[in-house]
Amino acid sequence: MYTPSKAKGPQYSFPILNADEIVQCLKELQIPFSEEQLKKPTSESIRATYEQILELLLGISREELQQPVFQALDVLSYPELHEYSVGQLNFHRNLQKLLEACGYHEFSMKDYLKPEYARTRKILSAIINFAKFREERLVTFLELQGRSEELTAKKNQLEEELSELKEKVSKLRREDEEMTPYAQSLEQQAEELVGQIAQYNKTQASLQKQIKELKTEVSSRSDKISSVKFNILNEKQECNKLQEMVVPSPEKAKKEIEDMSEQLESDKQTTQSIERRTKDLRLRINGLEDCERELRQTFKLMQECEEQMNEWRTLQEGLSEKRQRIVDYEEELKRLKSTESHYRRQLSNVEERISRLQVQAEEKRRYADEAYDQVCQDRSEVEREREEVERRVERTNVLIQTTKDKVQEMLNEHEREVERVRDKYRSLEASVVKYHRELFSVMQSLSSYQTKLEASTSR
Repeated sequence: MYTPSKAKGPQYSFPILNADEIVQCLKELQIPFSEEQLKKPTSESIRATYEQILELLLGISREELQQPVFQALDVLSYPELHEYSVGQLNFHRNLQKLLEACGYHEFSMKDYLKPEYARTRKILSAIINFAKFREERLVTFLELQGRSEELTAKKNQLEEELSELKEKVSKLRREDEEMTPYAQSLEQQAEELVGQIAQYNKTQASLQKQIKELKTEVSSRSDKISSVKFNILNEKQECNKLQEMVVPSPEKAKKEIEDMSEQLESDKQTTQSIERRTKDLRLRINGLEDCERELRQTFKLMQECEEQMNEWRTLQEGLSEKRQRIVDYEEELKRLKSTESHYRRQLSNVEERISRLQVQAEEKRRYADEAYDQVCQDRSEVEREREEVERRVERTNVLIQTTKDKVQEMLNEHEREVERVRDKYRSLEASVVKYHRELFSVMQSLSSYQTKLEASTSR
């Protein structure tokens, strides 16, 4: 469980396990460890255990831990003197990184150079709590794997749709490029036609006015012609009546006839002139009607051009919408690619964990089968040994008294030997403590030197 803290790095509270629980949990992690190693830890055994833990949780093998940092060694004057210390610092740095992730921030070199039971127990409890926390997240990883597959399928579908849309957009762009000169030509023609129509409208208005005036004049002239013809007819009738009523004087009648003939000829000329004028007016009216028909055709062409322009604008608007959709799809594709990359990394970690769990399960199953076979075999042997022991017990009882005497003598000798060994042990312990202090001082100096070296290298 997590508890916030103001200390350096995240602080996690974890239960402090007892010795049996620690040994059992490490056994489940395929890390051999005994209760004696926990209660009486030594530098060699605890370092080996930490190396196996680093390999399990960080994926760093023992060989990689011992591998020196060649770039750092090149800076030193005598790199061969520091190969061991650089490897030690590499081990220390990775173990410290793991323990900080586990929520333990009190780690120091003393924990593996001169380990103590209490601190070792606390460190292993933190590591076991972290390992169990990783296993609890396996279900979440499997769910993420399922979601990753769904998102991958959705991504593939979106990519296919995007590909189709890109093809459509490419086609529309080609059509747009092909239609652009035509559209520009239509726009230019439309502008010219608009100017012509305006001019035609003016001309039409003027011609309509002239037509109206001419029609009025033609009507007036027609009325006048009809009136003249009617007057001529009346005059002829009147002449005929007068000729019948009077005896005409030949000369006077001849003169009147000549005057009337002249008047008639003048009227005929006037009538012909009016008819010619009327014919000209009718021709002009027909011409104006032809112009009007041409104007109607021009208006019709203008309407068709306007419809084509509207269609072209509609295509442009649809193309803009599709371009925006393409931008949206590209942004969605980028987001899906980022999500896919994240899920692929998680999936890789899950697959690695599953593979490791499968190997562990197979080893446990094989170990259980071997243990069962061994138990069956041991049971038969125990039965035989029990019978043999019963027979030996009878013989042993006879030897007990003799053995007690020998044991007493051996105990006395053993006490004397133990006293000698204790003297040697105290002497050896003093030497070892002195050696460890010197070694610890050297390691601290190397650690400080390594830190300064890394700082200078980073600058």
